[in-house]
Amino acid sequence: TDSASGLVDSNGVLIGFTSRLASCDNTKPGLFVKVLSYVDWIQEKVQV
Repeated sequence: TDSASGLVDSNGVLIGFTSRLASCDNTKPGLFVKVLSYVDWIQEKVQV
């Protein structure tokens, strides 16, 4: 997974994006940020 790549559900809806990549040896999981938590901020910044 590339940094800042999206996590989508089975309908193709963006539900998260990468906050931290998984380690190469898989000892640490990747972390995703829940987009829904930031919808208001995103809309404010892009003036939607």
